[in-house]
Amino acid sequence: MSNQTVDWAKLVAQGRAKAWGVAWTDEEAAARAAGVPADFVRAGILTKEDYEKELNAAAEKAEADIKEAEEKKKKEAEKAAAKAEKEAEKAEAEAKKAAEKAEAEAKKEAEKQAKEEADREAAEKAAADKK
Repeated sequence: MSNQTVDWAKLVAQGRAKAWGVAWTDEEAAARAAGVPADFVRAGILTKEDYEKELNAAAEKAEADIKEAEEKKKKEAEKAAAKAEKEAEKAEAEAKKAAEKAEAEAKKEAEKQAKEEADREAAEKAAADKK
């Protein structure tokens, strides 16, 4: 049978060939027979034990990556919370300052009105005394 009649793409996709026009070596075929997936055999992993070690290492790395991502997310959340708290404190301080200013203006206005009332009463008394 020639390479022209063999569907190498199908064989490779099914894991029945190493690559286009390249069959598995005896050692690679034995690894495939032992249950090592084709992509791992192509990467040079030829024993079930090495395959399991590779899977365990990948699982450990994935767990470490997840933990790192969670820690990063937690730090970002803490940072955002601290920023929000700082902004809230700033807004509270500005509101307090505005309230104090409004209170001072109200007091000043009350004093002004009291003075005007006192002046009017004094003027009325002076006018009444003239009569």
